[in-house]
Amino acid sequence: MILTDEYCGDAKMDLLLKKYGVEFTLHQLYGLLYGVISAPEVVQPSQVISIIFNGKEPDFESKDDAKIFFGNLMDLWNVVVGSTAGDSPVAWPETVFQHSDSGIKEYIHAITSLSKQFIKGLDLGATQEEDFSGEIRDAFESLANMDLLLQEYLNLLEKDKSSNIKEITKSFELVEKAEDIIVDCIGRIAVGLKDSRIRKVKEMAEFVESAHQARSSKVGRNAPCPCGSGKKFKKCCGLLH
Repeated sequence: MILTDEYCGDAKMDLLLKKYGVEFTLHQLYGLLYGVISAPEVVQPSQVISIIFNGKEPDFESKDDAKIFFGNLMDLWNVVVGSTAGDSPVAWPETVFQHSDSGIKEYIHAITSLSKQFIKGLDLGATQEEDFSGEIRDAFESLANMDLLLQEYLNLLEKDKSSNIKEITKSFELVEKAEDIIVDCIGRIAVGLKDSRIRKVKEMAEFVESAHQARSSKVGRNAPCPCGSGKKFKKCCGLLH
């Protein structure tokens, strides 16, 4: 896959998602990427692509369009990798929401949808309950609680049709604070799962090595049987294989 020199930026990525009919929003894409990259087991980019295109074949006008889209998707993937490794601050969608009643609702929808996709990504990467311990568990519980509070707040806003500018400004301030907490929680979970990711890599390496050794130690058909019978392997235990 050909990569672009660097990530095109959130505004351009948002346009690309809409241009090619991707049902995922920018926030949902960020959430899914954070989940699969944070998870212990490797999730291939092809799986993510299948999810964001809802299992359908991407409809690009040309090969160049495909290169631009997938190149920038992988560049964003690498940006998130840096965040999950703790090498850089948590990257977050740069989206400006309209300062209105509908804008604050859209804002809340965006944040909660990101959280949901984050959890979905963790599940795809086979994150187990035992991976959540100590600070990681605390961060996950805080994330779940904040997501629930935002959902309840959204329900209240849906019922109240008399919001004025002052109330909308206050709502934005509250949601921004909630978003900061969610950013912190996802960052803590992602970095906290780093040991689980390393452990999985080691387990896979050990499995590959043991399989290689098993192949390398295969007994020749004419070699003495390792059972000690004195017969050739093909005339003894080899008959059982």
